[in-house]
Amino acid sequence: MKQSNLDKAAEYINRALVINLKLFGENYLDVASNYSSLGLIYKEQGNLDKAAEYINRALAINLKLFGEYHPDVASNYSSLGLIYNEQGNLGQAEESINKALAIDLKLFGENHRTW
Repeated sequence: MKQSNLDKAAEYINRALVINLKLFGENYLDVASNYSSLGLIYKEQGNLDKAAEYINRALAINLKLFGEYHPDVASNYSSLGLIYNEQGNLGQAEESINKALAIDLKLFGENHRTW
């Protein structure tokens, strides 16, 4: 996605985040989704520290709302794994991807496709 489109997407998601925080507070599904979306945008922009920060915020909310075994939690761990890999932090990348895999295997089994 072009940089200007990413900037515009981040602007709109930040607007939604402000509204969701005001209406529902921090521990709300849409707030976690906003954080996750911003994290992915920052990853695309190459701002990996900020990307990890926002994905970790989403993960914390999703863990509170759903517990460890939920698809959104697995998705957050997977995103963190990709970010850590790009940062060259292979130990954390492996740990995060393995957590995502364990959740997916528990929820969906060995022969599940997500695409």
